[in-house]
Amino acid sequence: MSEEKLLKNIKKLNIELTNYFTLLKHFDLFEKNNTHLFTNKELKEIKEHIGIVCFLISNYLDLTSSVIAIDKSKLDWEKKFHTKNSFLIIYESNITFKKHQKNIHKLVSKYSNIKSEYQNLSNELKTWKKKYNYESTIKNFRNKAGAHYDENFIEYYENLNEINRYQNSDAIFEFNNFLVKLINLWGKLTGKFQTELGG
Repeated sequence: MSEEKLLKNIKKLNIELTNYFTLLKHFDLFEKNNTHLFTNKELKEIKEHIGIVCFLISNYLDLTSSVIAIDKSKLDWEKKFHTKNSFLIIYESNITFKKHQKNIHKLVSKYSNIKSEYQNLSNELKTWKKKYNYESTIKNFRNKAGAHYDENFIEYYENLNEINRYQNSDAIFEFNNFLVKLINLWGKLTGKFQTELGG
């Protein structure tokens, strides 16, 4: 995808995120004004749904901003910095994604075609983790150089130099594409959700 299209996506999704976040932040008012329209269970599901979509969009915005920066980097250190940031975003995304897994599964399980598509994406994530040695490369990098300056500078610098490998750029771009698919799936879920709730 061209930089122009990526920037257009960032702008569009940033507006969506702001709207979702405003609703999430003031959900108690929404809840208070809509108790006659929705059950407590439905209101809880709506809030969970909004929280997850905020998480997915913010992940995409962070990583896409880093992808653009990597692509525009002229200096080696610049590229390392943005790649380091990307790996950190990916690592933290996976941690938070795992925490939301139970709620995500509950929301997608209501619709068989969405559940099936979500399962395919879950398998895609497992394949991505295996392909790019997530446990030994990205997770280890986060601990040694991504989120911390390892006290052993040799460890830190060697880990930092490791991320300049060509396949690491592929890992970042592929994970970004995975996030796009997940956001698109969540859009379909939002449509089903709104129809079911009479919106």
